[in-house]
Amino acid sequence: MPSIRVGDADIYYESHGEGEPVVWIMGLGLDSRMMLMFTAAFPQYRNIVIDNRGTGRSSVPPGPYSMDQMSVDVLAVMDDLGVEQVRVIGMSLGGAIAQHVAVAAPNRIRSLTLCCTWAGPNEWIRRLNELALLEAEAVGYDAILKHTLLLLFSPKFVIERPEMVQMFEDMGKQMVAPMEPFFSQIEAAMSHDVREPLASLRVPTLIMAGRRDTFVPPELSEELQKLIPGSTLKVYEGGHAFMLEDAAAFNADLTAWLAE
Repeated sequence: MPSIRVGDADIYYESHGEGEPVVWIMGLGLDSRMMLMFTAAFPQYRNIVIDNRGTGRSSVPPGPYSMDQMSVDVLAVMDDLGVEQVRVIGMSLGGAIAQHVAVAAPNRIRSLTLCCTWAGPNEWIRRLNELALLEAEAVGYDAILKHTLLLLFSPKFVIERPEMVQMFEDMGKQMVAPMEPFFSQIEAAMSHDVREPLASLRVPTLIMAGRRDTFVPPELSEELQKLIPGSTLKVYEGGHAFMLEDAAAFNADLTAWLAE
Protein backbone atom coordinates (compact mmCIF):
# COMPACT_ATOMS: atom_id res chain seq x y z
CA MET A 1 0.00 0.00 0.00
CA PRO A 2 1.21 3.54 -0.76
CA SER A 3 2.45 6.44 1.27
CA ILE A 4 2.78 10.10 0.34
CA ARG A 5 5.28 12.73 1.40
CA VAL A 6 3.58 15.62 3.20
CA GLY A 7 6.01 18.24 4.48
CA ASP A 8 8.37 16.41 6.83
CA ALA A 9 6.36 13.18 7.05
CA ASP A 10 5.59 10.10 4.97
CA ILE A 11 1.87 9.37 5.48
CA TYR A 12 0.78 5.76 4.98
CA TYR A 13 -2.75 4.98 3.79
CA GLU A 14 -4.86 2.17 2.39
CA SER A 15 -7.88 2.24 0.05
CA HIS A 16 -10.30 -0.67 -0.01
CA GLY A 17 -13.35 -1.13 -2.25
CA GLU A 18 -14.82 0.65 -5.25
CA GLY A 19 -17.85 2.60 -3.97
CA GLU A 20 -18.32 6.15 -2.76
CA PRO A 21 -15.16 7.24 -0.88
CA VAL A 22 -15.22 7.38 2.91
CA VAL A 23 -12.18 8.56 4.88
CA TRP A 24 -11.80 7.10 8.39
CA ILE A 25 -9.50 8.91 10.86
CA MET A 26 -8.32 7.12 14.00
CA GLY A 27 -7.56 8.55 17.43
CA LEU A 28 -4.59 9.14 19.71
CA GLY A 29 -1.68 6.72 19.30
CA LEU A 30 -3.63 4.22 17.18
CA ASP A 31 -3.33 3.42 13.48
CA SER A 32 -5.35 2.16 10.55
CA ARG A 33 -5.20 -1.48 11.65
CA MET A 34 -7.69 -0.63 14.39
CA MET A 35 -9.92 1.30 11.97
CA LEU A 36 -10.16 -1.70 9.62
CA MET A 37 -12.28 -3.35 12.32
CA PHE A 38 -14.98 -0.78 11.57
CA THR A 39 -14.67 -0.56 7.80
CA ALA A 40 -15.39 -4.30 7.44
CA ALA A 41 -19.07 -3.54 8.10
CA PHE A 42 -19.20 -1.11 5.14
CA PRO A 43 -17.90 -3.01 2.09
CA GLN A 44 -20.17 -1.03 -0.25
CA TYR A 45 -17.87 2.01 0.10
CA ARG A 46 -14.35 2.85 -0.91
CA ASN A 47 -12.89 2.87 2.58
CA ILE A 48 -9.75 5.00 2.96
CA VAL A 49 -7.79 4.59 6.19
CA ILE A 50 -4.77 6.61 7.26
CA ASP A 51 -1.93 6.20 9.75
CA ASN A 52 -1.68 9.63 11.36
CA ARG A 53 1.84 11.04 11.50
CA GLY A 54 3.84 9.37 14.24
CA THR A 55 1.81 6.13 14.22
CA GLY A 56 1.77 2.79 12.42
CA ARG A 57 3.57 2.78 9.10
CA SER A 58 3.70 6.56 8.75
CA SER A 59 7.01 8.18 9.60
CA VAL A 60 7.82 9.83 12.93
CA PRO A 61 8.89 13.41 12.23
CA PRO A 62 10.02 15.53 15.18
CA GLY A 63 7.23 17.29 17.09
CA PRO A 64 5.37 19.15 18.16
CA TYR A 65 2.52 18.34 15.78
CA SER A 66 -0.44 20.61 15.10
CA MET A 67 -4.05 19.91 14.21
CA ASP A 68 -3.72 21.95 11.01
CA GLN A 69 -0.70 19.85 10.06
CA MET A 70 -2.58 16.58 10.62
CA SER A 71 -5.59 17.81 8.62
CA VAL A 72 -3.26 18.72 5.72
CA ASP A 73 -2.03 15.10 5.83
CA VAL A 74 -5.61 13.90 5.27
CA LEU A 75 -6.22 16.30 2.38
CA ALA A 76 -2.93 15.25 0.79
CA VAL A 77 -4.02 11.60 0.86
CA MET A 78 -7.28 12.59 -0.85
CA ASP A 79 -5.30 14.46 -3.51
CA ASP A 80 -2.97 11.51 -4.02
CA LEU A 81 -5.97 9.24 -4.60
CA GLY A 82 -7.58 11.76 -6.96
CA VAL A 83 -10.65 11.97 -4.73
CA GLU A 84 -12.39 15.35 -4.82
CA GLN A 85 -15.23 14.79 -2.33
CA VAL A 86 -15.50 12.31 0.53
CA ARG A 87 -17.52 11.43 3.57
CA VAL A 88 -15.32 11.71 6.66
CA ILE A 89 -15.61 9.67 9.86
CA GLY A 90 -13.35 10.67 12.76
CA MET A 91 -13.06 9.04 16.16
CA SER A 92 -11.75 10.86 19.26
CA LEU A 93 -8.56 12.69 18.17
CA GLY A 94 -9.53 11.59 14.66
CA GLY A 95 -12.78 13.49 15.12
CA ALA A 96 -10.84 16.60 16.07
CA ILE A 97 -8.69 16.20 12.95
CA ALA A 98 -11.87 15.73 10.90
CA GLN A 99 -13.22 19.04 12.18
CA HIS A 100 -10.09 20.81 10.97
CA VAL A 101 -10.40 19.12 7.57
CA ALA A 102 -14.02 20.28 7.29
CA VAL A 103 -13.19 23.84 8.36
CA ALA A 104 -10.25 24.03 5.92
CA ALA A 105 -12.02 22.46 2.91
CA PRO A 106 -15.80 22.26 3.47
CA ASN A 107 -16.46 21.93 -0.27
CA ARG A 108 -14.62 18.59 -0.25
CA ILE A 109 -16.71 17.02 2.51
CA ARG A 110 -20.05 15.44 1.61
CA SER A 111 -20.81 14.53 5.21
CA LEU A 112 -19.06 14.56 8.56
CA THR A 113 -19.39 11.92 11.29
CA LEU A 114 -17.82 12.88 14.61
CA CYS A 115 -17.53 10.11 17.21
CA CYS A 116 -16.59 10.71 20.87
CA THR A 117 -14.81 13.99 20.17
CA TRP A 118 -14.76 17.63 21.26
CA ALA A 119 -14.62 21.17 19.84
CA GLY A 120 -11.97 22.96 21.89
CA PRO A 121 -10.07 23.33 25.15
CA ASN A 122 -11.80 22.43 28.40
CA GLU A 123 -10.65 21.49 31.86
CA TRP A 124 -11.55 17.81 31.54
CA ILE A 125 -9.51 17.21 28.38
CA ARG A 126 -6.64 19.32 29.74
CA ARG A 127 -6.38 17.22 32.89
CA LEU A 128 -6.65 13.93 31.00
CA ASN A 129 -3.85 14.93 28.64
CA GLU A 130 -1.67 16.10 31.52
CA LEU A 131 -2.23 12.76 33.26
CA ALA A 132 -1.30 10.85 30.09
CA LEU A 133 1.96 12.81 29.80
CA LEU A 134 2.81 12.18 33.46
CA GLU A 135 2.04 8.46 33.13
CA ALA A 136 4.11 8.17 29.97
CA GLU A 137 7.10 9.80 31.67
CA ALA A 138 6.75 7.91 34.95
CA VAL A 139 5.53 4.40 34.14
CA GLY A 140 5.61 3.89 30.37
CA TYR A 141 3.39 2.41 27.69
CA ASP A 142 2.16 -0.77 29.42
CA ALA A 143 0.65 1.17 32.31
CA ILE A 144 -0.90 3.72 29.93
CA LEU A 145 -2.46 0.87 27.93
CA LYS A 146 -4.03 -0.77 30.98
CA HIS A 147 -5.35 2.56 32.24
CA THR A 148 -6.66 3.47 28.79
CA LEU A 149 -8.64 0.24 28.49
CA LEU A 150 -10.53 1.11 31.68
CA LEU A 151 -11.41 4.49 30.15
CA LEU A 152 -12.24 3.12 26.70
CA PHE A 153 -15.00 0.80 27.86
CA SER A 154 -17.81 1.00 30.38
CA PRO A 155 -17.38 -1.07 33.57
CA LYS A 156 -20.31 -3.23 32.41
CA PHE A 157 -18.46 -4.16 29.21
CA VAL A 158 -15.18 -4.88 31.03
CA ILE A 159 -16.99 -7.17 33.49
CA GLU A 160 -19.15 -8.97 30.94
CA ARG A 161 -16.72 -9.16 27.98
CA PRO A 162 -13.24 -9.70 29.48
CA GLU A 163 -12.12 -11.65 26.41
CA MET A 164 -12.80 -8.63 24.18
CA VAL A 165 -10.94 -6.30 26.53
CA GLN A 166 -7.98 -8.71 26.54
CA MET A 167 -8.05 -8.82 22.74
CA PHE A 168 -7.76 -5.04 22.60
CA GLU A 169 -4.94 -5.07 25.13
CA ASP A 170 -3.08 -7.57 22.94
CA MET A 171 -3.69 -5.39 19.87
CA GLY A 172 -2.48 -2.33 21.76
CA LYS A 173 0.78 -4.09 22.59
CA GLN A 174 1.29 -4.86 18.91
CA MET A 175 0.80 -1.18 18.04
CA VAL A 176 3.25 0.12 20.62
CA ALA A 177 4.97 3.23 19.34
CA PRO A 178 7.81 5.42 20.66
CA MET A 179 6.71 7.83 23.37
CA GLU A 180 7.93 10.95 21.54
CA PRO A 181 5.24 10.94 18.79
CA PHE A 182 2.64 10.08 21.45
CA PHE A 183 3.64 13.28 23.25
CA SER A 184 3.49 15.18 19.94
CA GLN A 185 -0.06 13.99 19.25
CA ILE A 186 -1.14 14.98 22.77
CA GLU A 187 0.31 18.46 22.20
CA ALA A 188 -1.74 18.70 19.00
CA ALA A 189 -4.87 17.59 20.87
CA MET A 190 -4.33 20.25 23.53
CA SER A 191 -4.18 22.95 20.84
CA HIS A 192 -7.43 21.86 19.19
CA ASP A 193 -9.98 24.69 19.10
CA VAL A 194 -12.46 25.23 16.27
CA ARG A 195 -15.43 26.52 18.25
CA GLU A 196 -15.61 29.78 16.32
CA PRO A 197 -15.36 28.45 12.72
CA LEU A 198 -17.73 25.54 13.45
CA ALA A 199 -20.55 28.05 13.86
CA SER A 200 -20.37 28.85 10.14
CA LEU A 201 -19.82 25.25 8.95
CA ARG A 202 -22.43 24.08 6.42
CA VAL A 203 -21.58 20.40 6.14
CA PRO A 204 -24.15 17.68 7.01
CA THR A 205 -22.91 16.40 10.37
CA LEU A 206 -23.78 13.44 12.60
CA ILE A 207 -22.32 13.48 16.11
CA MET A 208 -22.12 10.21 18.06
CA ALA A 209 -21.36 9.87 21.77
CA GLY A 210 -21.24 7.28 24.55
CA ARG A 211 -23.36 7.97 27.62
CA ARG A 212 -20.70 6.33 29.84
CA ASP A 213 -17.69 7.86 28.08
CA THR A 214 -15.17 9.14 30.63
CA PHE A 215 -12.53 10.07 28.04
CA VAL A 216 -14.74 12.51 26.14
CA PRO A 217 -17.95 12.85 28.16
CA PRO A 218 -21.24 13.33 26.27
CA GLU A 219 -21.46 16.94 27.47
CA LEU A 220 -18.68 17.75 25.00
CA SER A 221 -20.62 16.13 22.15
CA GLU A 222 -23.66 18.16 23.18
CA GLU A 223 -21.52 21.28 22.83
CA LEU A 224 -20.50 20.17 19.32
CA GLN A 225 -24.13 19.69 18.35
CA LYS A 226 -24.96 23.22 19.50
CA LEU A 227 -22.01 24.68 17.59
CA ILE A 228 -22.54 23.00 14.19
CA PRO A 229 -25.68 24.26 12.44
CA GLY A 230 -28.15 21.51 11.52
CA SER A 231 -26.10 18.74 13.12
CA THR A 232 -27.66 15.66 14.74
CA LEU A 233 -26.56 14.00 17.99
CA LYS A 234 -27.01 10.30 18.80
CA VAL A 235 -26.04 8.98 22.24
CA TYR A 236 -25.31 5.30 22.93
CA GLU A 237 -25.08 3.41 26.21
CA GLY A 238 -21.41 2.45 26.02
CA GLY A 239 -18.18 4.21 26.90
CA HIS A 240 -15.56 5.91 24.72
CA ALA A 241 -15.49 2.84 22.45
CA PHE A 242 -19.29 2.69 22.17
CA MET A 243 -18.77 1.82 18.50
CA LEU A 244 -17.67 -1.61 19.71
CA GLU A 245 -19.88 -1.92 22.79
CA ASP A 246 -23.02 -0.97 20.83
CA ALA A 247 -21.79 -2.23 17.47
CA ALA A 248 -25.18 -3.26 16.06
CA ALA A 249 -26.79 0.12 16.78
CA PHE A 250 -23.69 2.03 15.64
CA ASN A 251 -23.44 0.15 12.34
CA ALA A 252 -27.17 0.50 11.64
CA ASP A 253 -27.21 4.24 12.33
CA LEU A 254 -24.02 4.87 10.37
CA THR A 255 -25.33 2.81 7.44
CA ALA A 256 -28.48 4.90 7.31
CA TRP A 257 -26.54 8.16 7.66
CA LEU A 258 -24.03 7.38 4.92
CA ALA A 259 -26.85 6.38 2.58
CA GLU A 260 -28.58 9.78 2.91
